[in-house]
Amino acid sequence: AKVLCATTPLIFKLIGICHRELGHLDLAHEMFATALRMGARDEDTFLYLSEVNFFLNSMAEAEQNLSHMLKEFPDHTRALVELANVRYQLGKDYLDLLDRAVERDPEAARQTILQTFVFKKVDQPAKRLINTAEASRLLDLPEKTLIQLAHRHRLPTRSHQDKLMLDESEIKAWAFVYRRFNLLQDEVDRIA
Repeated sequence: AKVLCATTPLIFKLIGICHRELGHLDLAHEMFATALRMGARDEDTFLYLSEVNFFLNSMAEAEQNLSHMLKEFPDHTRALVELANVRYQLGKDYLDLLDRAVERDPEAARQTILQTFVFKKVDQPAKRLINTAEASRLLDLPEKTLIQLAHRHRLPTRSHQDKLMLDESEIKAWAFVYRRFNLLQDEVDRIA
């Protein structure tokens, strides 16, 4: 197909999807970037490239790509949330983007935060590890609830000497965002 349709960006996008699904992130990146260079301007190609950049820890490139996408699709909920996530990873302000996404489409924004926002800092060592008892006091949540959320991969956890530990800044960010956008109670209720 690539030989027969070498001038259409769709082929490169589809090959990129295949590489992404196979875990060939470098090749997926190359295909999505080629599709964009060839003129692809659909939302999915921007999002796929940003997702691959995120997993390759190319946060600056992901930020640039999503910012460019938002020029063409200024109110795209998922792009706003994903750009907020990239900025969080880079240690930059991100709440304005989440506010904008929730203002535009509250339900879609909340679902996207639940599904895609990664509070665990990618490729960064923990700054201050705390145990679940400390986190419980800090967040005013039952320790049992935190442990169950951790086991269901619903909050950012780290392991240290085979113990469940939490990075204080990551867990504070998680709780702040979940409380700000009325997601925390849903998570607690789901556990209960």
